[in-house]
Amino acid sequence: MENNSNERRQHKRHELACPITLFGRGGEVLAKASTSDLSQGGAYVTVARNIVEDAGDMNVAFAIPGTAADHQIEGFAANAKVLRQEPADDGVHVGLALQFTQQMYLPIDT
Repeated sequence: MENNSNERRQHKRHELACPITLFGRGGEVLAKASTSDLSQGGAYVTVARNIVEDAGDMNVAFAIPGTAADHQIEGFAANAKVLRQEPADDGVHVGLALQFTQQMYLPIDT
């Protein structure tokens, strides 16, 4: 198995769309969106550019859908920092790479 020395991720990413709410330092809701991927260490989400121009640290709350058999949704909350912002092609949105400040133990690894 080839080891890519440029890979810095510690956790496997899962393409998973989960509802997520981003909160500012004062507890105000910055945005409600959906993740495009999620891992034990962070998430990627796309939001309106004007929402996060000065984003650094924030709190997030998200839910992970259960299996079709159990229909349960598990909720999680975390502190996160914005590692990078990537402009979207539409010029209106920005992708945020979020890193949880503490590793999460999410039911997503199989």
